Amino acid sequence: MPRLVDYKTGNKPPETDWTQLYLQALVLSCRQLAPVSRASFLYLGPSTMETTTVSQDVLDGAMWELLNTAHKILQERKYRATPGTWCGYCDFTPICTARGGEDPASSTPEGQLKLWDYTLEDAD
Repeated sequence: MPRLVDYKTGNKPPETDWTQLYLQALVLSCRQLAPVSRASFLYLGPSTMETTTVSQDVLDGAMWELLNTAHKILQERKYRATPGTWCGYCDFTPICTARGGEDPASSTPEGQLKLWDYTLEDAD
């Protein structure tokens, strides 16, 4: 079974937040034949490793969290795009509807996961 290792250059935090690794495991599991079975943070500073088992329930939970967060972002109307001089430095210009970009919910760039094909009910 595939294993995921995320190298960290800093020190190990007091508590491990597995969210990032679970999302990475979800993406890799969707991209390859076998799902990720273990995921680790390798902290180079203190030379320590934290490892967790990645089950299908963990992947389902990561999918649910991702879809729920994406849904909240798509529903957000408080912070409308305001084009200006900083747009040249923005990473979101390709999907900025205020600058003629395409709504990310309506398209899937080539090579991206088709998460928008799922609904929140699919993740239950």
